Amino acid sequence: MSRRISNIVFLALIACVMLGGFARTLFFPKDINYYENRYANKLPTFSPSAFVSGAYQDGFEDALNDQIPLAQHIKKGYNLLTSEYLKRMLIPLLRVSDQYVAFKGGVAIYGGNHLVVYPKPLSSKKAELDLTAQSHNALFASFPEVEFYAYYIERDADINFENGEKTGLSDYVRSMLELPKDRIGVFTVDSYEQFRRYFYRTDHHWNYKGSYKGYTELTELLDCGEPLQPKGEYLISSVFSGARNSSIGSNLFTEEFYAYDFDFPEMTVTINGAKADDYGIEYKLPELSDDTVRYGSYYGWDNGETVFDTQRPELESILVIGESYDNAILKLLASHFDRTYSIDLRNYASQRYKKFDIESYIAEHGIDKVLLIGNIDFYTMEEFRLGD
Repeated sequence: MSRRISNIVFLALIACVMLGGFARTLFFPKDINYYENRYANKLPTFSPSAFVSGAYQDGFEDALNDQIPLAQHIKKGYNLLTSEYLKRMLIPLLRVSDQYVAFKGGVAIYGGNHLVVYPKPLSSKKAELDLTAQSHNALFASFPEVEFYAYYIERDADINFENGEKTGLSDYVRSMLELPKDRIGVFTVDSYEQFRRYFYRTDHHWNYKGSYKGYTELTELLDCGEPLQPKGEYLISSVFSGARNSSIGSNLFTEEFYAYDFDFPEMTVTINGAKADDYGIEYKLPELSDDTVRYGSYYGWDNGETVFDTQRPELESILVIGESYDNAILKLLASHFDRTYSIDLRNYASQRYKKFDIESYIAEHGIDKVLLIGNIDFYTMEEFRLGD
């Protein structure tokens, strides 16, 4: 009898968790999936066509995976259990430091402990790059009174570490954009040693050294003054696990998460129309220590719209259109402008409940400069083609 009661209680607990998950998904959905460093999936809008195609069912399942209580903790526990096993199985392969070792989901291991992707041949991206260049050039021509700038961030997709050969992606972008060459910048990665210095081992983003280097190059490109100097360097976490760990379903490696501290000017931050305390948690330095830190949680998330206002009308205003790479430098760039408007077109419509209209946006906010910034994904994704 006691065993039967225990089974009933166990099943009842599972039912409560599931019901709680449904209730949360329906009425109190969370915005961020902190474990996987992205916005959380929410219930999709129902339509007959979406139901017939299966898109609605897929979206519903994704929402439940993100919203049900304990789901992320179960994922994390599973990853912790499998990571040590994977490491033991991979020890012979991890000793191979000068060649790619294939892993899951298009991810490879290079250098013995660096999670990377394979380089992207120009031929595989040329059609998309042509469409983006055509769109961007139409945009430039539509606003001759506005100064446009482009910044391309090279990463592991732009170079073959085994032979040192570059893919030519950034050169092709530079050649196709109809801008003065002194308005196009490139964060270059010419070797594995450079890549290892400026990028995380377990995440696809640039680290604090890489983002600061990009920021200093941008101050010169934009001609907006001398860059802020770091006041100090701080260890935030010694067990940082980035998005590439999550993408392969395991905390295969961990690394240290460092950050610079800066003396930012006074500024207010507005996120998707609502006043925010700040963007990210940089302001908590130097006391900050957080073993759960993520790139997005530290620097700030991929908001549809973020506005930084330093209330210095004698300075220019800038519109930054980019993806998650710019998160790490937005406050730094904002230090040089009166107002800085950051737009992530992947999330703008869903978070601002309207389509982004760059013509009216430039006119409404008196934009002086526009910066287009990102890695190869930014220059190939359809969402970022504003001149179509």
